[in-house]
Amino acid sequence: MKSIVRKLSLIACSGLLLINIGAANAETLEPGQLLTFVLSENKPGGEAIQKIYFDNAFPLAQAAGMKELTTFKIDQVVFGEGNPQGAGLYSWPHKAAAQRTRNNPKYLKKFKPLRPQIWNQLQSIDMKVKCPLDLTLDKTKSYSIALIWLNDRDAYNNYYRGTQALRDKLGAKTLFKLPGVRYEKLTEGEITPPDLVLLVQWNSAADLGYYSAAPEFQANHHYFEQGVKKMELYQLGFWN
Repeated sequence: MKSIVRKLSLIACSGLLLINIGAANAETLEPGQLLTFVLSENKPGGEAIQKIYFDNAFPLAQAAGMKELTTFKIDQVVFGEGNPQGAGLYSWPHKAAAQRTRNNPKYLKKFKPLRPQIWNQLQSIDMKVKCPLDLTLDKTKSYSIALIWLNDRDAYNNYYRGTQALRDKLGAKTLFKLPGVRYEKLTEGEITPPDLVLLVQWNSAADLGYYSAAPEFQANHHYFEQGVKKMELYQLGFWN
């Protein structure tokens, strides 16, 4: 757990999610909708098959109401396995729409079997929206996403309260903090989802590193060690 603490950059949630993507229109999500965050590690030589997959599987999802909110590049794997290069954030009108797409006979027969030829690893995390969220990302900022499996929620909450002033000082904003309701890995299938998924906006990438070294964090990291069983943390950027 100490190795996690040294690389930590976690921010807990404020209730309302606000994300603007450059000059793009804001996306409003309602309670009951689903957010899906995907991490992908490409397989060399799989580009042609990937195009076939996207050209055919994506229209099936879009017909069910799926929307692509944004895509990221992975600037750094701060803590985690593998070497993902890209990520995406998607919305669904509800859980049933995502399930219907994933269980579509055409998808299961023709396109899902292509995935091992395209990716070494593909991680997909669903989160249920519980309150109205207006989503906006600022491409001039830096971002991180953390997948957190908890050991002691009370201890984690103590960590959060004890480091709130530090987050305020840095101007870090938690854009969402939502429980995972479904987690699938290409190499393992469906496994236990993270208890929390946090997308955090930083004024700069350097602030993420400063956070874990700051005295305010060090004074509370024992709560983090007690509260967190496992974490994956990724620094995110934009392709353009």
